[in-house]
Amino acid sequence: MKKATKTSNVNKLIYTVEDSQEVIPVLSNIVESLVDSSETKISSDSLKMMISQKIKKKMQEEAKYPTEIKFEITKDGWIKQRFIKNKLTYCFKHFIKNDSIIVYDSNKVNIITSYKKTTDNCLCKITIDKSKTKDIFGYECYYVKAEEVCSNTDSKETLTANYEMYVTEKIHLPMYAILENDCELSGYFPLEVKCFLSNEFYYRYKLTRIE
Repeated sequence: MKKATKTSNVNKLIYTVEDSQEVIPVLSNIVESLVDSSETKISSDSLKMMISQKIKKKMQEEAKYPTEIKFEITKDGWIKQRFIKNKLTYCFKHFIKNDSIIVYDSNKVNIITSYKKTTDNCLCKITIDKSKTKDIFGYECYYVKAEEVCSNTDSKETLTANYEMYVTEKIHLPMYAILENDCELSGYFPLEVKCFLSNEFYYRYKLTRIE
């Protein structure tokens, strides 16, 4: 990791998170079904409009504080911390050697818990297209698509996720550090990620600062 840090000349990576806005139509459908099944005198359209306006107002207020993910590369792994609504959340310290994690409080002082990363029952298919390129903070990145299918043996449910990424070979971190999945492939690291769950846009991680 010392060699990797010197090679990439990067100590900290800050990503901005763009979440899906599909929550509004989904909630509207839920509200409509509840209104239709009740004896309320409030019309379905009026109730949906009122809730939709409140949700939009809340989103506009929260948009003032961008959600970010901060990476700090260390000699034995990396530290990851989210920044939500102008506040830092728990800090996750990852150790590459034994795939273990220690969770600290937002001040990186007190240990809350520690555990080893467990492997899920996932299959991952990777497609690389180096003809599609993008310059991100001086890094020449190329296109990678990861298609992941995870099965839960307990609930027997299957989750499908597609990741469209622009990656660099200059930053030596495992891909799952940003994706939080089981595509534990090495050799390149995403600087921009779009995630789709069941073919619907879910989030985008975009590198916005380097320190």
